[in-house]
Amino acid sequence: MKNRLFALLAFILFTAGNVFGAIYYIDDQKGNDQNTGTAPETAWKTVRQVNQFDFKPGDSILFKRGGVWRGGISCKEGAPNNPITYASYGEGKKPVIMGSIPLVKESDWNQVPDRDHIWATCKPSVSKEKIPCEAIRKINWQHYCDGEGKINFKIQKGENGQKEYQLTCLNSGKKASNIQLTLAPFEVISDKAFILRFRAKASIPFPLKNISLMRKNAPWGSLGSQSAAPSEIGTEWKEYEVLFLTSKSDKDGRLSFFLGENFPKGCVFSFVPLEAWHADVQSNGINIDVGNMILIENGKKEKIAGFKRWSIDELKEQADYYYQPETNIVYFYSNVNPAQKYQMIEAALKRHIFAMNAHTVIDGFTMINGAAHGVGGGGVCANDVVIRNSEISWIGGGHLYTRNGRCTRYGNGVEFYGGGIDCLVENNVFSEIYDVAMTIQGKGEVLNENIIWRNNIIHHCEQAYEIWFSEENSEIRNVVFENNTCVDAGICWGHRQRPNKRGTHLLGYGLKTKKIDQIIRNNIFTGTNQCLIWYYNDRLAEIKIDHNVWWDDSMGTGSEKEKGLFSWNANRTQVSYEEYRKKTGNDLHSKVVKPIFADPEHFDYRVINREEIGNAGAKIAD
Repeated sequence: MKNRLFALLAFILFTAGNVFGAIYYIDDQKGNDQNTGTAPETAWKTVRQVNQFDFKPGDSILFKRGGVWRGGISCKEGAPNNPITYASYGEGKKPVIMGSIPLVKESDWNQVPDRDHIWATCKPSVSKEKIPCEAIRKINWQHYCDGEGKINFKIQKGENGQKEYQLTCLNSGKKASNIQLTLAPFEVISDKAFILRFRAKASIPFPLKNISLMRKNAPWGSLGSQSAAPSEIGTEWKEYEVLFLTSKSDKDGRLSFFLGENFPKGCVFSFVPLEAWHADVQSNGINIDVGNMILIENGKKEKIAGFKRWSIDELKEQADYYYQPETNIVYFYSNVNPAQKYQMIEAALKRHIFAMNAHTVIDGFTMINGAAHGVGGGGVCANDVVIRNSEISWIGGGHLYTRNGRCTRYGNGVEFYGGGIDCLVENNVFSEIYDVAMTIQGKGEVLNENIIWRNNIIHHCEQAYEIWFSEENSEIRNVVFENNTCVDAGICWGHRQRPNKRGTHLLGYGLKTKKIDQIIRNNIFTGTNQCLIWYYNDRLAEIKIDHNVWWDDSMGTGSEKEKGLFSWNANRTQVSYEEYRKKTGNDLHSKVVKPIFADPEHFDYRVINREEIGNAGAKIAD
């Protein structure tokens, strides 16, 4: 009775909070961004209009069922008991938000001269009409140093009376971010080319590897990617141009030269900004890393993934591909024009399908083909967030960083990074995720409190649920993972491509938190190609894990000897289910079962009757 009253009160609060909010409609077929958006008959059309509009707490943004949109959605912040809701209207299939670009026309590809079987996407074409960026004249460039980076900085008059910025490197630092030259704030316009023209020279030649167009303040993030940029600054004055393809609009833009580790000690870098502008651009839409290529061959139905490589020379097999960040060009190995071989070619871009914000509800979407996260965010943006009734698939694979010559990729279904409070993730289906379906993680001193993951189905992802924190003063309070069905960990496209294969249902890296109040209960875990639990620390016994159902073909069902599928220490020793229970005290009331109504090779995770598994429909192992 008490739970029912609580649920009723929560419903009243939710609906009351939205009574005074406006409702906006988005229709991909009949909508028009010049409309008011406040009725189905006057619906908007694009994701771009949704991202640019200033919604208020209590507003609802409804996408028409059956519609398909490309791009990512940047959620606006609601208020306590008055969230902003992203949902659907009408009848039919859930609205689809795709994070990919189609490349299925033969004209999308050109054969690379002198390279057998290598095809390349087309370069963008920029209009000559300019929209000047006045900030280049009105705002002074600033310098920033941290870590071991140190410079002398001065502004002087150049040869033609123009401002000349002079940076003398006293110590390079260990990271590119240790020394920066920045211009901010200024307005960035989405879906344009942004061009900066400047003159520069250096007393010692050095590579200019990282120029970023991004937000000035939190939440920091890219506003576009380089399509052309200088590779090195020489010793003579020379005019340079850098071009970005913008992905978002923002009045709080920042242009940053990350010099740091590449800036030689004793070098004098002289920089004269000339002009900056936006322009219309015709392109295939690839303006950021392509983390996956999702393909369907002619005459077939199965989706397959292209194999991401890290140079043109590595392209050796059909569907190998390489994304070149300096030019935003994709190179693809194929014995014919890729559009002749595949009926579907989707280039998944490194951006979230939904970038979460505080006090928001995301309800009832299909999120596919994104190379970052399905829903991503954290810290102040992960306060009072609800994500439910959605299907999230073919996510991840984007380039995260390169360290010691090794490239690392990433991408999760739902991620709360750097903290989260009062969040609910329920009734979703996750599949084909490069990393993990659901996770809380982060660096720094963070708090994760009242986060509930329940009634979700996770199948064919590298991992189902992950947790890690690197700061000893972090805390985990009342985090619950319950009533979820987790099937076939590590049996997915990402596992085949990963250099660090970690197929498991429950994954934990470093846990330096001072408190772990986490419950994992009433879940089904079945099928893995590596481990059922895999923790890189010795704190598994502190997590309350019980009343679950475990099943894997290699687990004992009588006379068979159980394979070690449980691991929770730095030595990565794998032990049996019984050893795991004895040493941790976990899962004392759980069951090992083999469902008699399912063919293991065709396990239907969508129609599992949980009561049958727990009772008559399951054969409990001896």
